[in-house]
Parts: sequence; structure tokens; C-alpha cells
Amino acid sequence: MMADGYAAVTSRSVAAEAGIHAGNVHYYFPSIDDLFLALLSRGADRSLERIAAALGSPQPFKALWNLQATHRGVSILDELMAAARHRKPLRAHVTALAKTAHRMQIEAIRALMPQYDLDEELFPPELVAAMLQGTALLVMRQQALDVPAEHENARAAAEALIDHLESRRDLNKGSSR
Repeated sequence: MMADGYAAVTSRSVAAEAGIHAGNVHYYFPSIDDLFLALLSRGADRSLERIAAALGSPQPFKALWNLQATHRGVSILDELMAAARHRKPLRAHVTALAKTAHRMQIEAIRALMPQYDLDEELFPPELVAAMLQGTALLVMRQQALDVPAEHENARAAAEALIDHLESRRDLNKGSSR
């Protein structure tokens, strides 16, 4: 899936990669949708654990950015989203996972807002979460497509802003002691 996209995943390609007979793939996964669902289920818990760990870290915005601004993570997300658009059995599971992850981020960011001294009316948690994830996704997609260096400028600006916010949080935490 990472090399050739979700559409290239067949029982034969999976069997060849695993070094087994294609019939064995069908024995455990009667359809490719069943295989995708098993992969999604296996990775979903780990993904949610990584998001929770990032949000609970000493620098949550930076940790969340670092989690979301990885080539592998964006590639997998893009492929799962594409597969979910075209494979109805997968859609409900991808949607549920996205809703859970989004809800986790909104709740955590809402609780963190006072530590960053951010006005929730100007910067609603939904906007902060969307800006972090959306910017990370855009930067990684541009990088993957070898779009000229604008993505590096956007990455540098986003990381400078996140570093600034984390330093504000550190100062606010220090002054409340």
C-alpha cells in the first residue's frame, strides 16, 4: 500500500510479500476489505495511543505536530482516506477512528488553552486542531510531491510558531507555581 497505493493491494500481492500462497490470505481474510479492516483495527489503537501520549507530553502542540508531520503517517492516512472513499465497508471504520482522534484532540486542546494563554474565542480548539493537522498534512503532501521549497518555508514557520507557543506555555506554567 505504501509503495503503490491501496488499489495495488491484492491477495496475490499480499501473499507474495508475505511469502505464502494466495489461498492462505483468503483463508484468514475472505476479502481485501476484511484485510483492510484488520489492518485498520490493528493500527487504530496504536494511533490513538500515540495521539494521547503527544497530548499528554510536556510540549503537546510540538508533539502533536511531530506526530502528524511525518511522511509515513501522511501516506498511510492518504491511502486509508482514498480507500474509504471507494470501499464502503472501510468507510465507517475510518470515519469512526477520525471522529475519535478529532474528539481527543479538541478536548485536550480545550483543556490546554489557558496554559498557552490563548483566547478561546479567537482560537477555538477546533481551529487549533485543524491548523496543526491541516498544515502538517499540506506540508507533507507538498514534500512527497516534490513541490518546490515553499513547503519548507511553511514547515519552518509552523515550527517557529509552535516553539513560540510552547515557550509561552512554559512561562505560564512557571508563573503559576
